[in-house]
Amino acid sequence: MIESGVPLNKHNTCPICGNGGVAVKKIIVDYLVVDEFKKSVSEEGYRICMNEGCDIVYYNNNKGIRFTQDQVCVPIWFKKDAAPMYACYCSKVTEKQVMDAVDIQGAKTVEEVMRFTSIERKEATMLPELKMIKIGAPALRALEEVGIHTLLQLCEYSEKEILDLHGVGPKAVRVLKELLDKEGLSFKM
Repeated sequence: MIESGVPLNKHNTCPICGNGGVAVKKIIVDYLVVDEFKKSVSEEGYRICMNEGCDIVYYNNNKGIRFTQDQVCVPIWFKKDAAPMYACYCSKVTEKQVMDAVDIQGAKTVEEVMRFTSIERKEATMLPELKMIKIGAPALRALEEVGIHTLLQLCEYSEKEILDLHGVGPKAVRVLKELLDKEGLSFKM
């Protein structure tokens, strides 16, 4: 939350412990902060404090915003006393479940671990699947035919490559480009 009266730290260090933080995308912060604090999540510029003993999880020094462990919806795995320790936040699969998949069920590949733990194959940034986006059915089929199901997969193609697909017109490309821009992503250059 925004702390009034606290001088803004213009550097990349945690405002509490002083350790350097690692940059994270706004969409991650927005996804993991509890609902009552989501309105405080504004523009990009967030960092995660990697100090296991520090109560701060995410912070934005440019805006004076900080979120503590009790303001995020899941325990952050590397923070002291995190329980449970999640291996996959999206599917809520714990580290223990992954270890059990290997030790007890005999998983030998990532795919087997995913199958045994019910981890869904989702993109790391929790972006919507393309089928939820309002573009025409021909454009949607064209994207699916080449294996594009998410915005992150779409980023692997140039705007021209997408426009060249049979069934994809300028309007669909415009809608897709707007969605990519909104998520801080873009077509391949």
